[in-house]
Amino acid sequence: MQPTPAEVITGIRRILKDVVEPSVGSDYARNRLAEVRAVLAQIDWNDSLTHLARDNSAVSDFAGQAADWVNAAPERRAAFAGLLPGLTEAQRPAVDVVEPFAVHNERSEAYSRLMVSLTDCLAAWVREHPADDGAAELLDRIRRHYARLG
Repeated sequence: MQPTPAEVITGIRRILKDVVEPSVGSDYARNRLAEVRAVLAQIDWNDSLTHLARDNSAVSDFAGQAADWVNAAPERRAAFAGLLPGLTEAQRPAVDVVEPFAVHNERSEAYSRLMVSLTDCLAAWVREHPADDGAAELLDRIRRHYARLG
């Protein structure tokens, strides 16, 4: 694809700086414009879909691991019953189809909500069951994953 997404964004940033910024009269508006240009520069636009899809795949794997862990004990199934349908649904289907960015982005938002709920519940479980190394390990892996992203 020519131009690449990164080249398009670079062109937009240049227009904002060279054409729009000199015409902006207020310092406040110029500062906001500089912030917009900085945000546009922070994303790897050429690989954003790849990164998003890779993250979704990792979170889907976490969901599968969590579902397996939950299903391994009746006490866990009872405690995590509200999350189990979401964990099961989040497990990535074995379909090799290229999906648009919007689909990956919606999935990422849903997965993020699911992982927030899961980590909250896992943290409470670990506090109540400190000997459950599997729960602590899963919680740690999920937290490390999001720490790398953020």
